[in-house]
Amino acid sequence: MLDLMTQPQDTRLTMRHYRATLEGVEKQFALIRFALNALSKNAIKGFFKARLHHQLDAIGRGFQSLKTTAQGDELAEWEENEEMCRERAKNKHRKDSRPSDTRFTIEFSEDRLNQSELLLLVAHYESFMREIHRRLPTAAPRKVTNKSKKQSTLRSLSERLDISFDKEDGDLKEIADTRNKIAHEIYVSPPRSLEEIKFQPIMSDQMLKKARRLYMEIPRRCIEAGAKVYQSYFRYP
Repeated sequence: MLDLMTQPQDTRLTMRHYRATLEGVEKQFALIRFALNALSKNAIKGFFKARLHHQLDAIGRGFQSLKTTAQGDELAEWEENEEMCRERAKNKHRKDSRPSDTRFTIEFSEDRLNQSELLLLVAHYESFMREIHRRLPTAAPRKVTNKSKKQSTLRSLSERLDISFDKEDGDLKEIADTRNKIAHEIYVSPPRSLEEIKFQPIMSDQMLKKARRLYMEIPRRCIEAGAKVYQSYFRYP
């Protein structure tokens, strides 16, 4: 029997590492949500207080370096600007520490967590699908000849592996549109109220569950189909 260290490495593409990665992402965000829900009001206030102290320290260090070589009117101007920045930070802290705004922050954080989880899922999904796509020219050179470069990765994979994703098209488009909305959110006004976040979140729990399922199921079906025809390049399970 060959020693395990001398056995050739299996280079076929599988779902094992991809599945573990997506499960790790979900577990990571589940832990964050659990911790967020377990925080007491005093702990949340403590967070904002510590954040204020950090901001004030950063402001002090920044202006100190500017004031070191300043003199006369210039020094007075830097000191005035520093005081304005410190007051702005304190006013923001007082607003964030109000019960209503603290509740707003928690709801906003939950929606933000959903958005962040989706962005990670999309990144891993697209990376894995590109890897599947990259293996096909070697596995099936005749099937990839003269294929239009304008075709989407999923659409061309469907044709090459003879599997259909027609039932998922609508859900995938909805999730992709939401992902694009999140990615371009810097151009959109933030939510105006707690109710707007609660009843119209950018990334709802239901859509996130759908994304988790699709981003696991679609690559699985691709690997399964590839392993049936191109055993040297894909392995399932």
